Amino acid sequence: MVIHLFAVGKPKLSYVSRGIEEYQKRFPSTFPLHLHYLKASEPDKEIKAFIEATPKMRRVLLDETGKNYTSRTFAAQLQTWYEQQPLPIAFLIGGADGHSLSVKKESPHLISLSSLTFPHEMALLLLVEQLYRAQTILSRHPYHRD
Repeated sequence: MVIHLFAVGKPKLSYVSRGIEEYQKRFPSTFPLHLHYLKASEPDKEIKAFIEATPKMRRVLLDETGKNYTSRTFAAQLQTWYEQQPLPIAFLIGGADGHSLSVKKESPHLISLSSLTFPHEMALLLLVEQLYRAQTILSRHPYHRD
């Protein structure tokens, strides 16, 4: 399973960058994580850049109004998506203004990390950690504890 993570704007907070780097080192070669940073712009231009960058990928948008998962159900959802169609999975974390309403309505996969609102840099770090956790759940590694 190949995961691509697109974020609007590169993290400026050093502790976020260090956290992302730490988790990236942990991913096994069988579950590669690729990070891409898009230029901050208007939400409609950001989504256009995301769509152009992700042909033949399953697109997943992060938004506080999206579907909530537990860590186990998130891991199971990743596995299901991949088994349905073994495409790379591309996540998009929008910029400070989030995603436009029209984009949210048209997106087949809209997920939430929490009902709380996070700065997009923190959401990026949280998503990287949850992707790592999902990988450990799927590989039966003891990182995740219930």
